[in-house]
Amino acid sequence: MDISQKNAGDGIPPERTLTKAIDQVGETPIIDNVFGSYHIENGRLVWNKITHDGDVTIPLAGFTARISKEILLDNGINSQRQYEIQGILADGTPLPTIRIPSSTFTGMNWVSDRWGTKAVMAAGSSLKDRLREAIQLYSNRRGIEEQRVFNHTGWRAINGKIVFLDAGCLEAEVELSAGLHLYRLPHACEDPRTACRASRYFLKLAPLSITVPLLSVQYLAPLSEFLHPAFTLWLCGQSGTFKTTTAALALCHYGSFDVRNLPASWESTDNTLERLAFEAQDLPLLIDDYYPQATLKDQKLLEQKVGRIVRAQGNLAGRGRMKADTSLREPYPPRGIIISTGEQLPSIGVSGIARLFRIEVNPGDINIPTLNRCQQLAPLYTEAMRAYLDYLVPQIPYLKEKLPREFSEIRAKAAVGKEHYKVPEAVAWLFIGFELAVNFWISVGAVSEGEANELLKKGWETLICQGEAQASTIHEEDPCTRFLEIIAILLAQKRVYFAERKTGAAPENAESWGWTSFENIVGDKKFKIRGQSELLGWIEDPTIFLIPEVAYKVVTKFGREQAEPFLISKTEILRRLERGKILIPFENGERTKSIYCGGLNHRVAQIIISALDKS
Repeated sequence: MDISQKNAGDGIPPERTLTKAIDQVGETPIIDNVFGSYHIENGRLVWNKITHDGDVTIPLAGFTARISKEILLDNGINSQRQYEIQGILADGTPLPTIRIPSSTFTGMNWVSDRWGTKAVMAAGSSLKDRLREAIQLYSNRRGIEEQRVFNHTGWRAINGKIVFLDAGCLEAEVELSAGLHLYRLPHACEDPRTACRASRYFLKLAPLSITVPLLSVQYLAPLSEFLHPAFTLWLCGQSGTFKTTTAALALCHYGSFDVRNLPASWESTDNTLERLAFEAQDLPLLIDDYYPQATLKDQKLLEQKVGRIVRAQGNLAGRGRMKADTSLREPYPPRGIIISTGEQLPSIGVSGIARLFRIEVNPGDINIPTLNRCQQLAPLYTEAMRAYLDYLVPQIPYLKEKLPREFSEIRAKAAVGKEHYKVPEAVAWLFIGFELAVNFWISVGAVSEGEANELLKKGWETLICQGEAQASTIHEEDPCTRFLEIIAILLAQKRVYFAERKTGAAPENAESWGWTSFENIVGDKKFKIRGQSELLGWIEDPTIFLIPEVAYKVVTKFGREQAEPFLISKTEILRRLERGKILIPFENGERTKSIYCGGLNHRVAQIIISALDKS
């Protein structure tokens, strides 16, 4: 229908008197909707230009267009404005309804970009700006609908009511990025007891070392807004162990997921993953398929990406950016919990590994008949989660006050050794998620008090054991541990050696210190070094006098050969060795000193001999 016909009788002022210019031509155009210096004539937006000789009608475009909606996109931190625009060509052909950012509206390039060549604008930048003004005035005359659209999931207060946003939310308009649209919960749970029993059955799928952390994350994620869990759950295992299938099944607490329908992949760009982690508020975000790349360059790029996302999650901080005008953009910090699957741990340094909680999935760990049964029960998982969210709503004020205190208490209980501080934190967060799940199951009659106590006991023991395993993983990634391990490897390969301090000859147990034994012509056992072997220092039990420059050179060279660069500086590794009580400072507090070794003075560092023996 022609817009001029559609608007007839809608209360718009009557038609204008025909202009002198048009009367001279002898036309009888259809005129409608006077707004400022503009009106619609024969289905086109035109400008009524006032001149000394009278009014002149100047066509602005071969169509009519108006802003029908002004949409406020709310991501929970800031808002962006978009316009929904409707249009119709002069011949009555409808143009597709489009949405554009408000910032692009004034440039008018969206006309040809979105509507193509049939939507013709008059020539000239001034007429283009006139067209922009005409569309705005016409839109305001007709009325512009205002709409708020949420671009994130999780808890929001809407019209005085606490609502959990997801792709199927009824209480608000929600638009999510590709992948997040899969997070869709039912509007109600008819049988919470049966649904919760199905959720609990997931624990039988594999050893508790796998299922307890995975299930805990599902129930922990909705608490992210006020508990702020800062770790990534990393499922590690070779191809064919069903790790991704298991992770996807756990994620079915929030929608219909499988290995072909997952929210994110490590093949996506850094910015995409960062934005998904930001929008997935109060949700577990599964990023699938970390695997070694074919080239060293691709592997480094992948590890940089993983390191950036894992550290962002571990610090709950977004990457800083600058606009073209040098002002700062809003950061996009993660607002849920990341779960990742991978064939191995990424090489992201000890600080990155410390922000992971590793779950090992070995061949045979996943019980296939139980897996089939869990997949049959998976549609009930979302009902269990819906009932859980409804269970949380009236408790939110209480939980906001209680849970931070409970977290501190559990973290202190989990900190039993000298492990990295991130380990007891992750254990505490996961146990809170597991504890809330069990308490919820009690409330709907899915478990008895006795069963609940047993579950909590096993859950705690499982998470403590996993925490100890994670602490060992972090220790293995520690630069000091790696430094000493590489020296031990080079000694075993006879590429480096140590000599006796006073004489410079072979020390006791020479073969352990890089020397090769041989028999001379009279059958006596002697020792020699290989031609290319480098001297790392001297031994005087219980001390190794290490030449730092040579040791650092051979260690970094070995790292490059293994495509695992050793990136800590020489000064920093000495400082860390001292902090770990492996390097013993000299009397004046210096880490290195020039002393007599092997017949000459050399600047060396004192390393306790047992540290290298243990490596």
